Amino acid sequence: MEPKDCTCKILSYYDVIVRESDLHLLQGPHWLNDVIIDFYFEWLSRTKLNQHPDAILLVPGAPTYMMTTIGRDLMTNTTTFQMFAEPFPLKKVQP
Repeated sequence: MEPKDCTCKILSYYDVIVRESDLHLLQGPHWLNDVIIDFYFEWLSRTKLNQHPDAILLVPGAPTYMMTTIGRDLMTNTTTFQMFAEPFPLKKVQP
């Protein structure tokens, strides 16, 4: 079966669903897709980085793309930024 035809769900880990076609990418010299990267970030944040919650913030691909697309508007409009940043565990950092 071709990897693109493999849509069987292999793993559901919080907000990430890994399918068989995603796993096929790990068997050769292929680019990683967003699902594999999102799974790794989710796994890291829930298993490793929770020991140091103030040290690192991993931002998934979709919000990162939105930040680059919205760009200047996001950074200059306080209301938009607060709405966007609300789901993330951001804390005020003292210089």
